[in-house]
Amino acid sequence: MPFRRYITVLALAALLGGADAPSEYDVKAAFLLNFTRFVEWAAAPSPDASLSVCVIGGDPFGQALDQTLAGEVIGNRRITPRRLRSLEGASCDVAYFPHANRDTARSLAAMPPRVLTVGEGEEFLRDGGMIAFVMENRRVRFDINMAAVRQGGVRLSSRLLQVARMVK
Repeated sequence: MPFRRYITVLALAALLGGADAPSEYDVKAAFLLNFTRFVEWAAAPSPDASLSVCVIGGDPFGQALDQTLAGEVIGNRRITPRRLRSLEGASCDVAYFPHANRDTARSLAAMPPRVLTVGEGEEFLRDGGMIAFVMENRRVRFDINMAAVRQGGVRLSSRLLQVARMVK
């Protein structure tokens, strides 16, 4: 399903309300999955390597991330969610920082190349993050920091840039 259509389906379900309406973190988990479809990492992974989506620090997703990523494959890589206290010594393709704090800027500065960094709030972009979720009119949107993307050694599809709220 195309990125824009998938997110529109989630937004319509949220507007309709009810028990099946997705939560904020259901929507963010869907965005994370779709981000992996629109990112090119500079180095080719080994064919049997999984694509790791790491949540750094506290996990606000509950089961939403596991359910969204279950059975998903990008290229020939199975997507695997991981929960970590810190990135120290860990290997991740996507690093998600739930809330910016004083350690976030330090972690981003020490980030190895070719890791897509995603977080929450505009301060995440100021700290050097690549993609930041923002709430706008009760909807989950995202902004992109292209300087951080270029410096981090990943490439974002123009289709992803088109659906961002703002590209800096």
